[in-house]
Amino acid sequence: MESFYRKIRQAFNLDRDKEFYHRTEDSIISGIHFKGFNLYILICAILICSLGLDVNSTAVIIGAMLISPLMGPIIGMGFGLGTTNWDILKTAGRNYLIATLIALLTSTLYFLISPLHLEQSELLVRTQPTIYDVLIAFFGGFAGIMATATKQKGNVIPGGAIAIALMPPLCTAGFGLAALNYNFLLGALYLYIINTVFIVMATFLACRLLRMPIRQSNPEGIRRAKGIALAIMVVTFLPAVYLGFNLFQKTKFTSNARKFIDEATQLPENYLFFSKIDYGTKSIELVYGGAEIADSTKSSISSKRKQYDLEDAEIKIVESLSKPIANIYQGLAQVNNEMDEKDVKLRKLEVQFDSLLTALKVNAFETQILNNYKNIKEVELKLVKNQSVNLFITPKEAIKKVSGSQNILSAQDSLTITAMLSKGFMVPKIIISVR
Repeated sequence: MESFYRKIRQAFNLDRDKEFYHRTEDSIISGIHFKGFNLYILICAILICSLGLDVNSTAVIIGAMLISPLMGPIIGMGFGLGTTNWDILKTAGRNYLIATLIALLTSTLYFLISPLHLEQSELLVRTQPTIYDVLIAFFGGFAGIMATATKQKGNVIPGGAIAIALMPPLCTAGFGLAALNYNFLLGALYLYIINTVFIVMATFLACRLLRMPIRQSNPEGIRRAKGIALAIMVVTFLPAVYLGFNLFQKTKFTSNARKFIDEATQLPENYLFFSKIDYGTKSIELVYGGAEIADSTKSSISSKRKQYDLEDAEIKIVESLSKPIANIYQGLAQVNNEMDEKDVKLRKLEVQFDSLLTALKVNAFETQILNNYKNIKEVELKLVKNQSVNLFITPKEAIKKVSGSQNILSAQDSLTITAMLSKGFMVPKIIISVR
């Protein structure tokens, strides 16, 4: 038994794989600033995400989240708070505000010139944050800082970016601002703030769990910082609890109403061609076509609502006698054809977006290599028909003259870059050439 507990402790031991503190700090600081390539990538990610929301494409939205650099300053704020490094905290906070304003402005401008202006489901889902979003943000942020602080870098940060979804709320807020829809604007901004606050809190707790060194020696200042952080967290958390309870009630009502419609509203001489569930007014509207419906039949349908825990719901039955069932089926067939045509157009758009995402992904990897290896002056990455990746490296002239091109990358560096590219592009062959 003692051996079992020892193995459990070893499995959860963080010291074995923990990265050196100065490397973790350098990695976090490098992702804080928004200038140069990071700024262009942010704007491109916002535009891609706005397009995805506009055409209601989940794949495009996920692609935008993958290349978004917004996690950097948020994790930087949590790291600055967790290590009481006020300089990092201020720098990260300033860059976070700059990135947020640029993203909000970009998405607003896009939706002002977009011809669609449709409130798609991908937009609507970002306007009603709940306690579930709090939990997603917290655990996603915790995973993000743990991945940054480990020697074995993996795909946790991109995965966390997808789970936390920082980009869509900002773009939804831009839609609300462009359409002057303040429910969309405030709901989406609140979701964005929830994500921000709880990523910061998760990063703060991870820093303390990893026993990272703190800068401040004044206990009073540290307690004050913790108190401010706790107050911000509570103020952000409480509305989400209320909204989460409302979401539970709405989900329960909607689920019971759909079951009621499926099981208790079918009539042999009529066709139910439309139903509407309204949680706000606690009503269910049923629109029938076909023969006239007797009052006794209407009463029978309404009486069944008690079996589905819908005692407070109002059942509205509307008869559309001018539309025979044959015509209704014909209309439904036409609607289905129009939906099929829309799906074809959406698939074409997704193919175009995939090409754009690949180009942005290549740009992101080139930027990452340039940032991580100071001996390299230029990088060119070419993807050959999803079969191989050719990486062309141009070293800095001074280093090339002194050390020779063979010393630009060590064997370990080459293996690291090869693994990164192989994982990023899922190709069997990686070729690295020095120019």
